[in-house]
Amino acid sequence: MNSRFAFIPPLLTLALLLHASPTWSQQAPAEPAAELPESEDLAAPPVYEGDVLYLKTGKVISGVQIIRNTPLFFEIRFQEGMEPLTIPRKHVQRVVFDEIDPARARIRRQLQPPAETVSLASGELVSRHLMEKLRAPVSDRALNYEKIDLVEILKETAERLQVNIEVHASVKNRPKNLRLWTLKTTPKTTLMAVLRKKLTGQFDYAEVLFENDTIFVMTKEAAKNRREIQADDAQ
Repeated sequence: MNSRFAFIPPLLTLALLLHASPTWSQQAPAEPAAELPESEDLAAPPVYEGDVLYLKTGKVISGVQIIRNTPLFFEIRFQEGMEPLTIPRKHVQRVVFDEIDPARARIRRQLQPPAETVSLASGELVSRHLMEKLRAPVSDRALNYEKIDLVEILKETAERLQVNIEVHASVKNRPKNLRLWTLKTTPKTTLMAVLRKKLTGQFDYAEVLFENDTIFVMTKEAAKNRREIQADDAQ
């Protein structure tokens, strides 16, 4: 989610918010405001996005996601992919949570179809770019991996073919000995064959999903949960 603090390093931002006075900067004294007629409405209070923390200094932190809430501190994230920051609870006056589930919001964004999509035999919609990559050989030479971590093999494959392959935490968190992959290909072996035949053929816990420009590799349980979220959002 976008953050109004993206132009300031997060740690510096946090220090400013926790210790600064209620005003951002010193300004010249303003002229007294003219009194409004009793019938004229006052300006509505600002509407903030995301989770909102009201600090005791008078500052407001908005547009963030509170990912952890303990009796001693709040752990917040300014942007997806950034390291979370910790704010002591003693500095916080009150908190207002939004109603957005970050996991659902992220999946919803990923499900936005690109301009042109084509359908696989499974019914999954992918971009023409990804369709071409799935039909193409994974390499112009034979490959031979002997008990190599599938996460490393997929990362190398994604870089070589310039495709987006996301290995889900449900797979990454499995013991490494359960991720060792013995893979052999020929110059005619396609990416689709590697994923839907060789990968899932060796790892019975794994499932591969295709969505727009992205390939997701996850456990069957995680894939089921993802489909359920998609079904709920489609209603």
